[in-house]
Amino acid sequence: MELNKYLKTALFGAMICIALLLILGIFNVPNAGRAFRLLCDAFFVTSVLFMGFGLLTAIRSTGFFNILGFMKDYMKAMYLPGRRERKYKDFYDYKIANEGKTQAQWHIVIVGLCFFVISMVFLALETWL
Repeated sequence: MELNKYLKTALFGAMICIALLLILGIFNVPNAGRAFRLLCDAFFVTSVLFMGFGLLTAIRSTGFFNILGFMKDYMKAMYLPGRRERKYKDFYDYKIANEGKTQAQWHIVIVGLCFFVISMVFLALETWL
């Protein structure tokens, strides 16, 4: 089960890399150095996306963004047609009700770090050629 999360995340990252490489025109490069540069760029962009998203989930698990969820529910109750009663009386009730519901997705950060290491390998190969 745990390995399954890592494989799915890595497969999604590979799809992002392939899409970026096709956009950058990997098949039309004149030399190997330029190809390694494009590979480095694609893996680096994917790593930044994954590490950023994973760290945002870690921040979210601390309850930092709870106020945004509370305000969304509050605004829906106050301003949508067919006004309904609010689910939570105040922010404290909302915070207690949603405590511990989210967990940090560290597997996304770890896969992002792996993509970063791969991008640094391609950068080293590009500088040696």
